[in-house]
Amino acid sequence: MQPAEEAALVQGAGRGNRTAFFTLLRYYDASVYRIIFALVRNAESAQALTRETFLRAWKGVGKIPEGQQFYPWLTRIARGLAVTQVRRSAPAPASGAALGLTRNPAEAGVRDPLRVRACEQAFAELGIDHQVILVLRVVEKLSYADIARTLDIPLGATLSRLATARAAIAKRLEGPQENAA
Repeated sequence: MQPAEEAALVQGAGRGNRTAFFTLLRYYDASVYRIIFALVRNAESAQALTRETFLRAWKGVGKIPEGQQFYPWLTRIARGLAVTQVRRSAPAPASGAALGLTRNPAEAGVRDPLRVRACEQAFAELGIDHQVILVLRVVEKLSYADIARTLDIPLGATLSRLATARAAIAKRLEGPQENAA
C-alpha cells in the first residue's frame, strides 16, 4: 500500500470511517496473522489474537501520532499480544508454517523433511525477540529499515539482532561432526 493511501485510510478510520478501517484490515490481515502464528504456532490462537489486534487497532487508530505509519504501529500491537500469549503458555511445537513453509515440506519443494524439522526446532528454540525479527525479514520480507521502524529500534540493533538470530539458527543446524572440529 502506498504511504499516502495508507495515511488517508488511517485518517478516515481515525474519524470513525469503518470502510477505511476495513480496507486497512483486509490489506494487513494476512501479514498480522502470519506474524502472530509464527510466534504462537497455533492456528486457533493466532486467529483469536489477530482479531484482538484489529479490535485494539480500531479502538486506538484515532490516537496514532501524526506521521507514524500504520503497519509498524499495528505490528507492535500484534507482537505484544503474541509475546504475552507465548509467555503465558507452554511452548507449542514448531510448525513449518512459522517459517513460511506449507505444512507438507514436499509441497514447498523441500527434499529433506528432516532438515525442515531441524530448522523448525532451531527457530522454536530462539528467544521471542529473535523469532520476531526473523519473521519480519524472512516471512514478511521487510527491509532492514522497515524492521527497525516496526520494532522501534535503531537500524544497528536490527542488523545485530538479525545476525545473532541467523548465527544461532546456523549453530543449531550444524551436525555433530561439524562441531567436533
